[in-house]
Amino acid sequence: MLNTARTVSGAPSAYRNCVPGSTYVHLADAVTAGHAVRAFLVLGGDGWKLRDYFTSGKLSEHLIHAALVRVVTLEAFIRLANNGQL
Repeated sequence: MLNTARTVSGAPSAYRNCVPGSTYVHLADAVTAGHAVRAFLVLGGDGWKLRDYFTSGKLSEHLIHAALVRVVTLEAFIRLANNGQL
């Protein structure tokens, strides 16, 4: 089922199954508006029950613009930063 929620601009949301106003949607909107080239959603800490699912890439099956926001663990983000791959 397509999420028919509207964005702040009033345009239809392009993100299936995303809660309007969620951090993921805001990050993707920032990239599409040209405010950033890419975005990362970093999951740190032990409390993530679905951490492996979110960071596996399977979440992208449920999002139209999944390529705009990369979901990574804190450790992966530090590794990317240390290797100059951000």
